[in-house]
Amino acid sequence: MSKQVKAALRAAKQSIQNKEYKDALKHCEEIFKHDEKNYNGLVFYGLCLAELCRKEDSRSAYHDAIAAQPDQILAYQGLVNLYTKHWVAKLTEENTNDLISTYQALIRLTNEKEEKKLFDFYVKLSGAYSSIGKIDDSMKALSNAFLKAGSDGVSRDVIYSEVVECVKIAKPPYSDVQAHLNLVFDAVSHICVQATSSIHSKEDALLHLIICLQNDQRLLREKLGYIIPTSLSFCESQEKSDLGFLILTEIFVQDAKLFDETSLKKYHTLQENYDGTHQNLIKGHQSYHNGDYDTCVELFENCLHDSGEFIPARLLLCEAYTRMHKHSTAETKARRSLHICKTLQTSAVSRNSSWLVRLASISDLKLDLTLCLADALAESGDESSVKLAVATYEKLSKVRPESVEIFLGLAKSSMKLDDLTSASSYLDQVDKVDPDNISSKCWRAYITFMLGEKNRSISSLEELVDADPSSFLAHFLLGKLMWESDPIYRRDKKKCFSFFLKAAKLDVYHGETFLYLGHFYRDVANDRARAVKCYEKAHSLDGQSEAIGAALADQFIVGGDYEAAIKLYENITNVAAAGTCKWAWLRLGLCRLKTSDSSSAIKCFQAALRADANDYICWECLGEGYLSRGSFSAAWKAFSRAHELKPSSVYSIYQMAAIKQILCQYPEAISEYTDVLKISPNYVPALKGLGESHLSMAKFMLTEGRDLTCVDHINEAIQNLASALQTRGQMCCVWKLLGDSCSITRPLHSSCVKILMPKMLSSLQNKDHMDDDVVVLSKMQALEAGEKFYAQALHLHNDASLWHDLALNCFWQSNEEEDKSKQLALANKSLLVLQKAITIENDNHKFWNSLGVVSASENIQNYELAQHSYLKSINLEPNNVEAWSNLGNLYLDQSQIELAHKAFKTAQSLDPSYVNSWVGQALIAESIGSEEAMDLFRHSTELGLHSQASIGYAMWICNTISDSENMSASKLKENIQELNAVAAAVTQMSKYCSRHPHHAWAFSLYGFVLEQSSLLQSSEKAYKHALDVYQLRCESSVDENDKLNLKKMIVQAKSDYARLLRKTGKFSESVKAYRSISPLNKFCDVYGLAISLFRGGKLNEAFTALEQAKLIAPNDDDRIEIMVVMAILLWRQKKKKEARELLESCRNHKIKVVQCLCAFGILQNDNALVESTLQDLIAYDVNNKKQSDVTIDNCLFIAAGMMLQNPSKARVSIQKYIHRFPNEWRFRDILSQLLCSNNSSMACTSAHQSRKNFNKDDVISSQDGKKCRKDHQRMSLTHSATALANGDHRSRSADPLKTCQRFLHSHPYSTKALALLGASCHAHSVLSSFTTDRAVLLPTTQSLAALLAQNSYGKLHAWAVKLNMLSCLVEHKHEVVEDLATKISVDLEESDVIGLLSECDKQFQATGTIDDVTKCEVGNIARSKSATKLTKQLIAHIFDCDGSTDEAVAQIQDELKLSDERGTSVALKSAHLAYQAARRGGDGVDTWCAKAREYINEAIRVSGDLPLVQLMDGLCHRLAASSRKMKPALNKVLNNPTSGNSLCTCKNIAAWYLYMLHHDKNDHQQMTKLLEKWSTLNDSDYYISKIKNLLPLENMT
Repeated sequence: MSKQVKAALRAAKQSIQNKEYKDALKHCEEIFKHDEKNYNGLVFYGLCLAELCRKEDSRSAYHDAIAAQPDQILAYQGLVNLYTKHWVAKLTEENTNDLISTYQALIRLTNEKEEKKLFDFYVKLSGAYSSIGKIDDSMKALSNAFLKAGSDGVSRDVIYSEVVECVKIAKPPYSDVQAHLNLVFDAVSHICVQATSSIHSKEDALLHLIICLQNDQRLLREKLGYIIPTSLSFCESQEKSDLGFLILTEIFVQDAKLFDETSLKKYHTLQENYDGTHQNLIKGHQSYHNGDYDTCVELFENCLHDSGEFIPARLLLCEAYTRMHKHSTAETKARRSLHICKTLQTSAVSRNSSWLVRLASISDLKLDLTLCLADALAESGDESSVKLAVATYEKLSKVRPESVEIFLGLAKSSMKLDDLTSASSYLDQVDKVDPDNISSKCWRAYITFMLGEKNRSISSLEELVDADPSSFLAHFLLGKLMWESDPIYRRDKKKCFSFFLKAAKLDVYHGETFLYLGHFYRDVANDRARAVKCYEKAHSLDGQSEAIGAALADQFIVGGDYEAAIKLYENITNVAAAGTCKWAWLRLGLCRLKTSDSSSAIKCFQAALRADANDYICWECLGEGYLSRGSFSAAWKAFSRAHELKPSSVYSIYQMAAIKQILCQYPEAISEYTDVLKISPNYVPALKGLGESHLSMAKFMLTEGRDLTCVDHINEAIQNLASALQTRGQMCCVWKLLGDSCSITRPLHSSCVKILMPKMLSSLQNKDHMDDDVVVLSKMQALEAGEKFYAQALHLHNDASLWHDLALNCFWQSNEEEDKSKQLALANKSLLVLQKAITIENDNHKFWNSLGVVSASENIQNYELAQHSYLKSINLEPNNVEAWSNLGNLYLDQSQIELAHKAFKTAQSLDPSYVNSWVGQALIAESIGSEEAMDLFRHSTELGLHSQASIGYAMWICNTISDSENMSASKLKENIQELNAVAAAVTQMSKYCSRHPHHAWAFSLYGFVLEQSSLLQSSEKAYKHALDVYQLRCESSVDENDKLNLKKMIVQAKSDYARLLRKTGKFSESVKAYRSISPLNKFCDVYGLAISLFRGGKLNEAFTALEQAKLIAPNDDDRIEIMVVMAILLWRQKKKKEARELLESCRNHKIKVVQCLCAFGILQNDNALVESTLQDLIAYDVNNKKQSDVTIDNCLFIAAGMMLQNPSKARVSIQKYIHRFPNEWRFRDILSQLLCSNNSSMACTSAHQSRKNFNKDDVISSQDGKKCRKDHQRMSLTHSATALANGDHRSRSADPLKTCQRFLHSHPYSTKALALLGASCHAHSVLSSFTTDRAVLLPTTQSLAALLAQNSYGKLHAWAVKLNMLSCLVEHKHEVVEDLATKISVDLEESDVIGLLSECDKQFQATGTIDDVTKCEVGNIARSKSATKLTKQLIAHIFDCDGSTDEAVAQIQDELKLSDERGTSVALKSAHLAYQAARRGGDGVDTWCAKAREYINEAIRVSGDLPLVQLMDGLCHRLAASSRKMKPALNKVLNNPTSGNSLCTCKNIAAWYLYMLHHDKNDHQQMTKLLEKWSTLNDSDYYISKIKNLLPLENMT
């Protein structure tokens, strides 16, 4: 070592001594310059760094020093000082391991003789180990320190303290501590006996000793010999030790035998000094073993709140509940205890634990608790719980195969599940383990009893009772089996009763024992008080038992104490868990229902359903609850659910039907009552309900005027009520319903009443028998039968309401009886019976009201009594609308208008819907001449069916319409049109006339309103019936004045009848009816006769009648109208000059004359006459600014007249009218018809706008029903025809198929609609065959054509047959075509052509050619001068198919001669034929190209803007290979705004050929642009899809 190093070491040492650490560092650095690994320099350097708080650098310096000289102790000491003195922060695990290594090095370097140093190093090493949880190493270090300590007491105290600290920080499973258990035990023992140690430290040491022994119960039990005395010493010390007593208590509760006699005495002595939890545990344990389970449960429940983890006490608690037979509570406690066990298995014991000394393993305790849980489940009444118990027992049996309790539990559970075989096998297992087990023998005897060997089982149990008098089970089972086997045992007190008493003494907690004792007192001893006490005792023991609770509640109910029963059930349900205790909830609900507490009852039934949602009885009870509350819909749903669960339940379906009946849903009620009777045919409530429902339906049909249906329901009601009487003949209510069924016939006319009375109910004689069981009764006979039925009901039950019903029946009989004396007798009888009813019940206002009605009747006429009765009824019930209304009728009959008005007004205020009061007010208004009568009658008809209201309203309507000329248009519109009065009157009068078939005047009114509704055939029948009735009355009348009046009425009836015959087209009958009128001197009759003669073809007679009518015409307008008719008649007689002169003579008087002259001019092609009349018509419209029907007619005549001169002016003239009246749909309709043949697109647009205008509310509401229907049919016809002509079958708004379907749907009887739909289907089929190769609607077309042919005649019939032929021809049905051709009687030539076409098609199908004979025949027809346009078209098609294009074109050109309007169409067809001929090639191509160009130029000249013309122009240019001209022509099609409406989709075809042009030129850019331009078209389009397929792949992107 150099001098500089030594000097620097001395200087550094001096600086350190002077605490000049920075200077010392400098000296150390000087040392390192000469010797980097100088040991002392590194030590000094580390010391200085430590003092300067540079701990990491200091540690590095010390480690460098150790590395330089590892056997030197100085650096180790410095490192220890660094960690123990200078290291302020908590040592990391790395630092601690470094410190441990340092201590180990110091121990290694220290001399063995220096025991003091080694002791300190070992103790400090132990502390370092324990700080990082290495308890085993720490205990080893302490063991070495114990060896070095020797006999030094102080050192040993230190070691023992460190040992205890190590135990405190030890963690489960304490294997590190248990390896040094002797040292630990010595340490604890030392601390516990050391006088200087506090009681707390002693308890702490003992506690941790116990904790360390928890995982080894054997060691723990071995150390109890020390733990118990030590704990006793703690308790006997001056400082009271709670922990010591707790330890002793836990050991005592778990196993008291572990205490020796001395310790046990001391422990019992110490008990007096402690209370609270420990005391309760001890007392509870003692109570359990003493059999005092009530006290045991109470004490354990109190203490286990604080000692919740003490499982042994919890196990005792579960067993106590099981022995008390409180199985539900035992189940809950067992489950809770098992959950705590699961928690304890994952947690360690600490000082704060409520269970310190665990003498038994938690696994064993879990098995015991699981057994308790299984026992509780097995005793439950729930089948699912018992099954769960069996599964639990089976699992336990695998762990404890020798357990008797487990197999006994399995046996009992199997018996509960009715599995006696399994129960016997489990008892065999018990016998193997314990052959003398008394319980096994008892249960085996019970199984024998269940198998039917009763005497043997009872004998076995008697032997068991004698063998073991203390066996509760033997006594109970013996008593139970005796009770259930033979009534003799019940009556003998020495038998079952004595065994029940003995069983009750042996087990005071068994509720079922007391239940049977209660049964004995109830059924045998007849001691209800003792029975109730026994039941109460049983219930207190087993509050959840259904049998016990039901028995006790039944006794309360028998005693009339419903409140006690309800309280009992509430106590049961309050403690029951949700979804349980169904029986209690159900019975509680029934009790609530009995006490009329419906809402509470419903809640109870709902709770019962939560326990078992599939119990149909619960659903039925719930339905009863809802029914009681008035919630009928909910009740029906509940009964419906019960029916789903139990389809055979009659009660459910019956209640469903009864609810429907209550809700007045009688058809549904009838259906469901019928379902009940299918299950139980003689179920009287259902028969009665079915009869009532039919009776209610009959009453409803009466209000609707459906009399025949009413009679049907009456018959059904009687049949069902008779069936009910066959089963129970003494039911008063059924006899009463039979009386009601017969009496309800009173408003019906006798002609429609045919009551089918079962023979068993009818004692009437001389009736028409339909069969052996049924008698047919007339109306009067039915009323008489009703009287007898009421009498029978009174015989069974004397009731005032029955007397009242009988009285009304007699009164109705008096109204029906024709014999005056009998009428009076019946009326007086009715009066007497009503007085009898009032005598019995004089405060019933209905009786007094009925008495007033009878008193005021025609046969009694005691008006004072009637008034008194009505007033009495009103006094009894002020809100009595019937009495007030009847009082008003009485005053009205007595002409006391003011009093009547007040009475009716009061009735109206009481019930505004009561029709009689409104009718009374209408009669008052009518009597004073007020126009309000019509409104009052109308309102009466809206309220219901009433005879006076019906005929009164109809009369006012007829008067209003008849007087329409003197009434303002607004008033007529308000009273008739807007209120749809005529239709309402038709409905009312039809019902009135059905009940009054002999009221001729009513039928006349009925015929009039039917005529106004355009129901002409019905009107004709009504007028004919009125005429017949008048004639019959006239023949039977003997009064001359009456005959005179009837003859006047007959004349009017004949006039009405003749008019209707004329309107229905029966002209010959109409003429006969008119000529039967005598005298025939009325203008309307003479004029009607003339028109009938004219329409019937008798023109001369008609002219004569018209001259007569002209002479008696009441005014000039009628005379001018007659002159117009005469002119038309002359025209028909070819006297055109006379007709024109006649019209010219009166031309200035009426516009109709001008219109007729215009029509003559058009028919004669007389331009001068047409021109002059058109000027007059135009002048008329200019002078009359308002729109009217005349304006519409003028527009039509002007358009027709201008068609002769210039067709384009006709269109302009109609457009002028549209401009003047833009909202009038009829002008647009005329324009659509005009344009339909030559501009279908514009025609379709005009028709669409016409339809929109028509559908406006103001247009529809301004028309009456007849005109509206007619106009709608006209509008729909035009709309459908124009859509079909336009042919846009792909349009959504103008699809002809849908349009025609709507037309037919709106007017299903229109042959025009049927024809248009057939044509549209045929067109759609042609289009679909072109685009999809499928003609999907051809069968529909054929069906529609056949239907149309059946319902049409003449030309329409022929057209329908030809349409059918063409449709069949498309499908190649040649035989059908030939058969249809024979059914055409007009246009025979066309049918022949279609037949030829079929023959040609057949030849084409066979040979591909047409033979010469057929060609010759076709040529002959083609040259015929009578050939029609259709004939020309069909022949042209035949020639075209045969390749004879010249002849085809000639036929098309001939078509042009037949119709000038089809010039464009003919030119297009000719061009197309020439184009097709040129495409086929061969000779003459140039010629055909030139002809195609010629024809298309003609089409361009006529209609150059049509897209089809432009397309054909482009195609002709393509044929001529002129792409320069082709391209602009096709572009015109693409840019034409109307191209999309063409049938052939011109835009797509043009795009297709343009694309081919660009494709041939290889112009990809133009191809792509074209596709982008039309990419919005439907991808399914035929042509666009082909274009996309041809698009080059490189351009697809």
